[in-house]
Amino acid sequence: MSTRQKIRLPYIDNIRSLCIYSLFIWHTCEVFHCKEGFYIEGTKDFLCTYVYCFVSPWIMAVMFFIAGISSMLSLENRSLEQFYKDRVKRILKPTIAGIILWVPLGAYFVMKNHFSYEGNLLSGMMYFFTHCNEDMYGYDGSFTPAQLWFVCFLCAYLVLAYPVIKFVLNKKEVLADKRIVSWKTILCLVVVNFVLCYGSTEETFLAFGMFFVMGLVLHNNKSFYEFIEENWKVLLFLALTVNLMASYALILIRNLEVRTWQYAVCRMIWSAGRVLAVFAVLGAGKIWLNIKGSVWKYLSSNSFSYYFLHMQILIAVAYYVITYVNAMVGIQWLLIISISVVLTVVTVEVFKRLFLTRWLFELR
Repeated sequence: MSTRQKIRLPYIDNIRSLCIYSLFIWHTCEVFHCKEGFYIEGTKDFLCTYVYCFVSPWIMAVMFFIAGISSMLSLENRSLEQFYKDRVKRILKPTIAGIILWVPLGAYFVMKNHFSYEGNLLSGMMYFFTHCNEDMYGYDGSFTPAQLWFVCFLCAYLVLAYPVIKFVLNKKEVLADKRIVSWKTILCLVVVNFVLCYGSTEETFLAFGMFFVMGLVLHNNKSFYEFIEENWKVLLFLALTVNLMASYALILIRNLEVRTWQYAVCRMIWSAGRVLAVFAVLGAGKIWLNIKGSVWKYLSSNSFSYYFLHMQILIAVAYYVITYVNAMVGIQWLLIISISVVLTVVTVEVFKRLFLTRWLFELR
């Protein structure tokens, strides 16, 4: 076994794990979303829409923030060259393999749901590789990175942020003692996020990049950890309150013109909810999730595998449930989640034991 072991903060791993496993809930809610398209579309339901809109502003921002922290912790006991070689192996390779070999499987069910497609699985996959829309969501069966957009962004950030990573490594002691984080910092971040996301979707490259860089810079900053520990209750209260308002604002915003004050107000509430939630999750997680154990170890070590594989399984399950189970939304929602979780667990455990899938997708 290598003597180079990544420095681990249990609460960071546990927050990441809970964010990833909760995607079963949020993606199932998207099936019944009132406003925007999704890979599989069922009956429109306001409650599912509201629940999804409550978490959508901040969950991936938390993930990118944690990715920045984890990247710097990985560099505590390895060189930059070793770090980037490891990232090529563990992130870039499975991302490319996944987009080519795994993601296209969902296109078949997407087209059957949206267009009553009568072709076979192979022709559905061929459509995936030969059609591409500007947004690259792939909600019509065309080319998309699907859930792997997160790791695509992460790969790009790791390249673009190379100067920042070198700077942080060289100024680590200075940055650790520098007072950076305060309520003024949060206000500034809200404004910057508002500007970066104005008139766009939530998956904004520059805004998520901001949270990734924040993780790089603040990974060992004393003022940051002191601030979230001292203020986690206030942050959590504000995050919950503002995101309850942001959920409704996010529903309204789809029907508003970008150049209106109503749109600006909704986007500002949404932006405040995102930034507050990132700090609140880190603060509450540091207090409540700084724990170890066999269950948490399993969840953490397998989180990437579940993230990597879950969406195409959920798409297939959602198609069959929506098409063949004539029941109220709540029953369909429960069926999609429960069956998807079981099948994903089985798939992960099988794929980990097959050399080719384990190597291609870097499953542990």
